Amino acid sequence: CVCLDGYENQDGACVDIDECAADENPCSGENEVCVNNVGGYTCDCAEEADRNRDGVCEVFAPFECDVRAKKPRVKGFRGMNVNVKLAGEKKKVFKKYAEIEWTKNGVAWNPRNDGKEKFNGFTIRNFDADDEGMYIGTIYIDIDGVHSRCEVEVEIILVEGYPPLTAKQRKKAEKKARQSGVPLEVQLEDHMIEFAKSVLKHHWAQRLVLTEGSVSLRVENEESLMEPQRTGRELKVKCDLDLDNVKLDDPKNPDNVNWYRVTDDGDELLDDDDNFAIERARGTYNLVFKNPQVDDSGSYRCEFDQAGFEASSEVAIQFVD
Repeated sequence: CVCLDGYENQDGACVDIDECAADENPCSGENEVCVNNVGGYTCDCAEEADRNRDGVCEVFAPFECDVRAKKPRVKGFRGMNVNVKLAGEKKKVFKKYAEIEWTKNGVAWNPRNDGKEKFNGFTIRNFDADDEGMYIGTIYIDIDGVHSRCEVEVEIILVEGYPPLTAKQRKKAEKKARQSGVPLEVQLEDHMIEFAKSVLKHHWAQRLVLTEGSVSLRVENEESLMEPQRTGRELKVKCDLDLDNVKLDDPKNPDNVNWYRVTDDGDELLDDDDNFAIERARGTYNLVFKNPQVDDSGSYRCEFDQAGFEASSEVAIQFVD
C-alpha cells in the first residue's frame, strides 16, 4: 500500500507528516508561521501580521479607521439596483492615500464587474440571488511608506417580492394609464403584467403593489445661497423633506437624508468631520460648513433613498474671502 501525500508509512500504518517540524521551514515568507494540518500544512501570518495587497504578511502600523457602512445590512430586490454607501471615508487621508479591495463571501470581488464602484461604496445592477452575501472591503493606507489597513463589512440579502412604486414611477404609470383610457388599478387587477413591465421597465414584474405615498426634497434656503458666502463663517444648508404617507424607522435620525458634494470624479458622500456636520433640526436635514473656505465652493446635493422612494435636490454655493 502507498500512503497519500502528506502521510508516511510507520510500521505499516499511514501517519500524518508534521511538515512544520522539519529542519527546513516550508514557510519562509516574511512574518509567516507554519501550521500543520492533517495531510498537509498552511503558511499563515504571525499573530501581529496580516497579508497585504501582494499577499505578503506584513505588520501594519496602528491606525484609527472610522470607515463604516451607512447600512451594515442592505436589502435588495430581484432585478433592481442595490446601493452600498460608506461613511467616514471623506477624510483627506483616505482620498489621497487609501485604496480599497473587496471580497464577496471570502472570494476576491471587483464591483466594476457587476456595476459601479466608488471609494464611498458601490452599486450592484440587476441584483439577483447570486449577488447575496457578505461583502468585506479591506482598506490599505500608505502614508510616506508607513502602511496601515482596516476593514468594513456589509451584508446584502435578497428580499423576495417586489418593491413599491416610487412617486416618479407611479406618475409615469398613471400617465400611461390615462393615455390608454383604462385606470391603472384596473389594468393591474386584470393581471396586465406586460403593460406594467413596459411602464416600469423591470424584469421581475409579476405583481405590483401600489404605495399611495410621495417624497419631495428642496433646499429651503436656496434663495439666500445664491449670493456669494463669506469664508470662515459657519453656514447651514437646509434640506426640507416632505413625506406623504411614508413611514421612517427613526424620523429623528439625521442619516435619513444623505449629503453629497458633486464633482466631476463622482459624488462624494459627506459625513461629520472637521469640515462638516450633519444634523436634523426643526424638520430639516442640515449640512453645516464649520469653517468654509474658497475650495469648498461647488455643488451639493441632499438625497433621500428609503422605502422604495427616491428624491434629491441640488444647490450651488460660492465662497469668497
